[in-house]
Amino acid sequence: MKIIENKVVRMRRKNYKGEMMRGFNAIKALAVFALSGVSCFTLAQEQPVRYIGVDDSLGLLHNVHVNVFDDVDGGCWTNVDAVENRVISKLEQAGVRTYDEHLAFYNGFSALLSVSALGYRDGSSTCIGYLTYDIKKLADTEFNRANDEPFSVKVVGVIYEKGQLLSGGGNLNDRLLSQVDSWTDELIAKIYKGRRQGDVAHLIEAMQDLTEEPLTEVRFQELLEEAMSSE
Repeated sequence: MKIIENKVVRMRRKNYKGEMMRGFNAIKALAVFALSGVSCFTLAQEQPVRYIGVDDSLGLLHNVHVNVFDDVDGGCWTNVDAVENRVISKLEQAGVRTYDEHLAFYNGFSALLSVSALGYRDGSSTCIGYLTYDIKKLADTEFNRANDEPFSVKVVGVIYEKGQLLSGGGNLNDRLLSQVDSWTDELIAKIYKGRRQGDVAHLIEAMQDLTEEPLTEVRFQELLEEAMSSE
């Protein structure tokens, strides 16, 4: 069990560090992009800022990049695609757009959802695994779009997190699917609850472009190259 716990910590640090670096690179690129005269959003200036906290910020989520990590050996997890499809289906039905590629910005309205499992089959043919499920946002974000009232979503890092140790004979397929199913239902409930919060509802109403597709990392790089080449 201790081996699994240590490997889980290392895996999650590696995944989180990689996504943080990706977020920082996007922020650097945005600075260059802004200097070229292209503005992605307006920062709030010289007005009292209204802050949206971690729990309520879940209500802002409209776009989610879904990433599933399978590090389970011994044939203990063979329905990875079914688990991923279940998450995507539930989020889409709840009105949250899902993507299988990196987005340019993981801000107030976009986040990274990671489902990770690490496990093995022991000497008695019992499958043992640890499942993690989390939502990350990689940038502090300020919006000045709600009737000129500045809003700030001051959260960087994990904004929703779950973990569970699982074991059993045969494989862990049913247990993994059931657990992910339950956490996704809970996440959706928190998103709906957050959207009823006053500041969140006010900001969503003011952001008319939320119906538009978010920039993917690939498309952002293309726009950046176009902007730089036109100078």
